[in-house]
Amino acid sequence: MSQSSIDTFVVRGTRQLTTLGEALKFSPLELRHACEVFERMASPWGNQPIGTVPLWPSDVGDDHSPYEFSYALGAAPELRILIEPIGSPPSLESNRDQALMVLADLSREYEINIQRLEAVSDLFFPKRPQGVFSLWLAASFWPERSPEFKVYLNPEAQGRALAPALIEEAMVRLGMPHGWNTVSKTIARRGPDLDELKYFSCDLSSSKSARVKIYSRHHTPTVADLEKAASGGTSHHAGDLAGFLSAVSGGNVALDGRPSATCLAFTDGDSLAASTATHYFPVKGYAANDAIAAQRIGAFLKAEGMSAEDYERPLRAFAQRPLEADIGLQSYVSYRRQNGKPRITVYLATELYQPGIAVSPPKRPRPETSVGIVERFEAEPITDHPLFRRLAREPVALDRIWVLLANAQVGIVNGFARRLAHATAQTSDERIRSLLARQLHDELGEGHYERTHRRLFEAMMANLERWRPQHITDEMVRPGAIMHRALDAIYLVSDPYQGVGASLVAEVFGKQVDQFTGGEFRRQSDVDPASLTWLNMHETLEVDHAAEAMEMARMLPPEAIEAAWRGAEGVWLAAYAFFDGVYEVAFRG
Repeated sequence: MSQSSIDTFVVRGTRQLTTLGEALKFSPLELRHACEVFERMASPWGNQPIGTVPLWPSDVGDDHSPYEFSYALGAAPELRILIEPIGSPPSLESNRDQALMVLADLSREYEINIQRLEAVSDLFFPKRPQGVFSLWLAASFWPERSPEFKVYLNPEAQGRALAPALIEEAMVRLGMPHGWNTVSKTIARRGPDLDELKYFSCDLSSSKSARVKIYSRHHTPTVADLEKAASGGTSHHAGDLAGFLSAVSGGNVALDGRPSATCLAFTDGDSLAASTATHYFPVKGYAANDAIAAQRIGAFLKAEGMSAEDYERPLRAFAQRPLEADIGLQSYVSYRRQNGKPRITVYLATELYQPGIAVSPPKRPRPETSVGIVERFEAEPITDHPLFRRLAREPVALDRIWVLLANAQVGIVNGFARRLAHATAQTSDERIRSLLARQLHDELGEGHYERTHRRLFEAMMANLERWRPQHITDEMVRPGAIMHRALDAIYLVSDPYQGVGASLVAEVFGKQVDQFTGGEFRRQSDVDPASLTWLNMHETLEVDHAAEAMEMARMLPPEAIEAAWRGAEGVWLAAYAFFDGVYEVAFRG
């Protein structure tokens, strides 16, 4: 019978934790204390035999192990536990409830402040949670210090598309009303598919240094992308990551394997920037075995004037097989600056079920058909962007609506007819050309200049002149200028299907944004919505145009999907960046 079928989670975990702690030179009393905390975090399910099949497909470990250990170097030794408590029977809801019971139990003995968790619990604990987890718990231990605790929450709890909105709203609630500006420009800069917001963490402490941490997973980034992501933290020094990544990847700075991640940590004193940025490199995805990974990490530590022995001793003590035998024991190694000096953390997979597993989460695939493109963006409206979610949950602010519309005028409205005309002229399929031409006819006022949509938009803006900021700067309409250039680059190309793909998404987004804006005007009393001719017309017209987008999608041949997706994705990413920019102008610190 295998050892795993005999051991319980508590027995195995306590043994692993003790071995690691001894190598880190924790005292017997301190280790006994850490093991007691671990046992309480794993109670009562941890008393079951581990077996050969996971109780729950936990995302903590690649083989679904429900806990991992890590240790930090560069200051006082730190020993960490990350665990997903498991309910009976296991589910997102029962696991969450079990984790909350663990916190209640630990709070009887330790200083645990759950005010932050309670402030955002309705966001991350919906009635029908989605995603791969609900609530993870973590504990950190140091010699001669009380342990500290934190929680990890799932931004995808209400669906993948709402992850940015949940992050933004949680930060606002926790007293960081401008935090999204930093997140959107750094760790989420390349859009939700390439920079996935994966975790939201809160320290359970009353200290002023208690952190809110946002984690982003980066697909196929460049070193420059990762430097930009880390620039959101004031602790980061430009160029830090180039040397670190070259060393721990073995020179494979193409970074085309297992995705890396960045975490920005905000504290109560942070207003427009995070205090620290931590980069997590997936070392198990870039080495043939753990011995090679260890050699690279040790060499980097020596180059930084740190002790390679302090790193290697715990690793070799923890290992249950020769490091040369396989890869997977070390899942990540992280880098950040703390008090100006490097701080390195090594994450160890407990491998309760299967050693040597290195899962690489895939980038989200594109839709398989042109109809699928329209369906995706109908199901995931652009109005789920944090800008619209914040506008909707706060009292109507017409000055902010004005900023949104002014940027839309510069970026979208002023060049729309020209872009649509180009797409119409480039299309060889006369069925599609007829639909585009009909939309162009509408856009140009059915041949009447004064009724062209651009002129009607100008008239609407004149009606809103009262809410125009007194001093307009180029910076206030910079998002619109960037959007204008981006849309020209997408539409004004020779491939007809790229322009058609762009038009599909533009019409769907147009309907969503126009309906949202109309709703905002209907919940205020300073402006008569009936006076806004352009908006009233578009609320109805864009419904028809969005339906025509689906009709056009059905006409596209299978060989057009790549170009159509290129145009559609381009519009989506440009729109996301555009609304991030408008958010920054409207809600600047």
